[in-house]
Amino acid sequence: MENLKSFLSLCLGGAILWHGIIVFLSETKLVDIFQVQPAPGYTWDIADPGIDDFHWMSTPEGVLPSPPSPEMSETHYFWEKNKVTWRPGMFHPEFNVVAIEETGKWRPLPGYKFANDKNGDLNTVWQSGLLHPNFKVVSVQQEGSWKPLPGYKFVNNDNLETTWEPGQVYPGYNAWATEKEGLWMPVVGYKFVIENGLWTDVVWNPGQKYDELKVQSGEQKDSYIPYPGYKFVNPGVDLEVAWTPGLPHSNPDYANYVASNSEGSWELRTQPVEPTASDYFMGWFVKGLASAGIKKVFGDNPVSDVLLRESTKDGLRGIGEVLKK
Repeated sequence: MENLKSFLSLCLGGAILWHGIIVFLSETKLVDIFQVQPAPGYTWDIADPGIDDFHWMSTPEGVLPSPPSPEMSETHYFWEKNKVTWRPGMFHPEFNVVAIEETGKWRPLPGYKFANDKNGDLNTVWQSGLLHPNFKVVSVQQEGSWKPLPGYKFVNNDNLETTWEPGQVYPGYNAWATEKEGLWMPVVGYKFVIENGLWTDVVWNPGQKYDELKVQSGEQKDSYIPYPGYKFVNPGVDLEVAWTPGLPHSNPDYANYVASNSEGSWELRTQPVEPTASDYFMGWFVKGLASAGIKKVFGDNPVSDVLLRESTKDGLRGIGEVLKK
């Protein structure tokens, strides 16, 4: 009987000691009497039954290894094999952190940062403006929400996958996305300010010519001038232009030229010839003679009266030209 009591006391003491050890270990946690589980970030150090399905996954939290099989974290009794191993990529059940390669260390999930620098404190806060480590997105004010980086758009609303969208305007800057991913070009009329090989601003660049558009940037910001011979199709709406036959050349040095019917070619403008004093006197004589002849044949009539008035005007104009000299 004494031996039985001693044995039971030894077992009880061992059980109490085991429970005490488990309580103070950081790698495991006591979940019930004689029952233990791996602590957050740990799994049992046994062969994973799901090892054949192991793969790296692209998740909103980053590129992580596939989660361990449930057997790797199930409850064990104290007499079972209870050695554990650190498992990078596991999520903490209580905090917004994920296990990293270094044993016992965690990093905040994308969009979060540690609330303070206190060692071992895993409390986090959501922070807007943080870049995602694996996707072309940045965190916004609302917790858990993201927006694409400039030039990108979401592929769908189910995940954070994005695609480059040519033609998209950079927010706050007059630049748009080109066909090549990550490459930007200034909006028409603007130029990049380059510092250390990178553009830091976009400013207006007056006098810049754009042969493919047939326009030139004006002196005033956001003003444009069509090339000579062209007119805006939709003024104030877009930069579409059209060749306009008959339009005078806008350069004063070529004021005598107008746009011809063939785009890009010009023709000399026909200048009206101003009558001389002799021309006016000839008109006075001819019209006066005609008026007198018609009146002699037909008598008083409207035609001869009109010719007489025009003859008088020509005579006065001729006198005026003589006086100018």
